[in-house]
Amino acid sequence: MTHIFQGEHQAAEASVRESFAAYEAAGDEIGMAWARQNLAWIAFTEGRMVDAEERLLAASEAFERAGDLAGKGWSTGLLAYVRIYDGRFTEADELARQTLLDAREQGDRWTQGMMNVALGTSALWSGRIDDALGHAESAIANFPEGADSVGVVQALATRGRALVRRGRLDPGFQLLVSAEADHPFGPPNDMLRTSIAAASVTVGDAARAQQYLDGFDEIDIDIVGGSERHVALGLARLQEGDADAAFELLDALPGVADDTSSRWGWAVTALARAATGRSVEAYADAVETSGRSTYSDRVLARLAGACAAARAGDAAGAAVALDRARAAVPTGGDQVFPTIVAVAAAVVAEKLTLPELPERRAEAESALTRLGLPDSGWWAALRAAAGVEPARAEPPSG
Repeated sequence: MTHIFQGEHQAAEASVRESFAAYEAAGDEIGMAWARQNLAWIAFTEGRMVDAEERLLAASEAFERAGDLAGKGWSTGLLAYVRIYDGRFTEADELARQTLLDAREQGDRWTQGMMNVALGTSALWSGRIDDALGHAESAIANFPEGADSVGVVQALATRGRALVRRGRLDPGFQLLVSAEADHPFGPPNDMLRTSIAAASVTVGDAARAQQYLDGFDEIDIDIVGGSERHVALGLARLQEGDADAAFELLDALPGVADDTSSRWGWAVTALARAATGRSVEAYADAVETSGRSTYSDRVLARLAGACAAARAGDAAGAAVALDRARAAVPTGGDQVFPTIVAVAAAVVAEKLTLPELPERRAEAESALTRLGLPDSGWWAALRAAAGVEPARAEPPSG
């Protein structure tokens, strides 16, 4: 487990496989089940969800046969995280809630903490922001003193990102930045820097995102968290006004034919494609039809479609796409994505010189001011996607 928590996956897998072979030779089914559970954890962190699920189901069955409730709880709990990764939030919630109840009966505070993290994460990506905050707070309270930092950091990251989505940017970023300083090494630090960077581009703060992405020597898009960092870097480039650099980065991600690819990555790629005059249809459609897409994926993909329509002079198509983007935002407390939609509506009105431009611009500026983001990089990203030329300074007279 030490190798796992330090991110040394190859060494961890070799060690666990040796243990599995020894347990198998001794006919120790419980030992084999724990080894499978650890191998599933490694597969999960590397983004190999099919392998993770197969190992977890086999481990869970063995634990159940042996009446090992703690082992079954660990396996079922990790399966909830696999379901979250797959966008199967209802199933994830059911698994996490049952495991949480069992952990309470057994007095297992660590598992209670991890299941509250799972429920909080599921709520965050489902747009139930207040629920996410509640579960994250419960998780922080659940973890016993001296618990491993990975679980605690996951709870802090979920709470910080939920605060940002709720529109409480200052306390959200303060929590994340403070936690990052308190955990300066290894996977916990990677997780927190990823969370800060991802939350930053979500509100259009490309400079802060870049600050926390700079510490990564390289970004492996195949591991959990790796694609999120890569997409954050691409979106930051777009928010800085460099559409070509953004597209080059995002085009390196697996395309829509690869079902394991990030749906958020597809949505951001659609926006970058619009910004470079390319078709967005395949990426936007892939986001729409995927069962793994979150509401934020769908909102951004629809905004990419709205901007592409405006760029083509299709006012009716842009209006429909904007309405669909508004409808995709749930009513669970998210203050950030309605603001992004407002900026997009203003940009579309600007591109098409619509009579409601002053009203749309005022709505967007008011929403950004409420968040404390008058200079959000979303203006640059969405204007690039819609083909709105950046304002040029007037040449000096004389």
